[in-house]
Amino acid sequence: MSENNKLILVGLDNDLVDQIKLSKKIKLLGVLDILQKSEMVIGNDENFIETQKCNYLLTLDDPKKKQVIYDKFYSKKKFINFFSTSSYVSNESKFGIGNIVQLGVNIMANVKIGNHCKINIDSSIHHDCILGNFVTIAPGVRLLGNVKIGNNVFIGANSTILPGKKIEDNCIIGACSLINKDIQKNRKVFGVPAK
Repeated sequence: MSENNKLILVGLDNDLVDQIKLSKKIKLLGVLDILQKSEMVIGNDENFIETQKCNYLLTLDDPKKKQVIYDKFYSKKKFINFFSTSSYVSNESKFGIGNIVQLGVNIMANVKIGNHCKINIDSSIHHDCILGNFVTIAPGVRLLGNVKIGNNVFIGANSTILPGKKIEDNCIIGACSLINKDIQKNRKVFGVPAK
């Protein structure tokens, strides 16, 4: 198997491990994680010695921690995009590098997704949405048309962002929230509607 098909995950995500195992195109070499114990864990960010060339994916949910770890240890590594076999991704959408699209995700036409974003199970991103870098979309989230998401944003499970709304950098949206207005940078909001 070529180095282009070999993968190491940074952070243990058991759901993602299962999805990768279903893929016949990728060989998972192991997981780097300082906190988790598993037969898949082969070391951590600070003690892992790369023995072969491979690709990486950052699986962490916390956008800011993900960027810090990337900047400190992985900025010179090679990243791939992973798309679950059960996801739908429009051919008219564009992706940066290091993105994870999990089971049951729908990404519609003209969506633009930056680098190192994680789109969790059963989420939908409708037409003309834009996501920055290091964004985490939790399970069951709905981004309706023409939504703009900045960098380092976390959107909690089962939240809905109404059409045309903008969420600026470094925001956290609580689970089950409804976003019906623009959210300025560095905010934490939650509720229906979110405040």
